[in-house]
Formats: sequence, C-alpha cells, structure tokens
Amino acid sequence: MKANSQAKTKAKQQQALIDLIVESIHDKKGLKVISLNLSELNDSMADHFIICEGTSAPHMRAIADNVTYKVKHEAGLHP
Repeated sequence: MKANSQAKTKAKQQQALIDLIVESIHDKKGLKVISLNLSELNDSMADHFIICEGTSAPHMRAIADNVTYKVKHEAGLHP
C-alpha cells in the first residue's frame, strides 16, 4: 500500500511540474505547445518532453528564461 501511495504522490508532483512548465510557456506566448509522455518507453532519456515554438530567437530565449525562473522559484527545482 505504501508504495502505491508514493507512486501516486510522485505522479501528482510530476504533473504539477508539467503544468507549471506549460503555464510558463503560455505566459510568454509560446506556440504549439506539446507535452509528450515517454514514461512507457524503456530507453527514453526522460519521462516527459515538452515542446513549443516561438517566433524568433529572442522569443524562444524569453520562453526558456521564464520556464527556468518559474521552476526554480515556484517548484524549488534546478532545471
């Protein structure tokens, strides 16, 4: 039972992080945001990929900087 509870807690934390990242992208008007769940693949380098588009290099830098800032300050993680 304890392992099942821990797995649910971890899944909720992961989903909260994904939601925060997607929100951060939308804050800076990121385009075509896609979240890919790769957790079922045995040889993937990550459990999730979040992909988006921007209109220019400065726009993409603003999106990346906002994601980094929010993950550090709101989630307490170091991306």
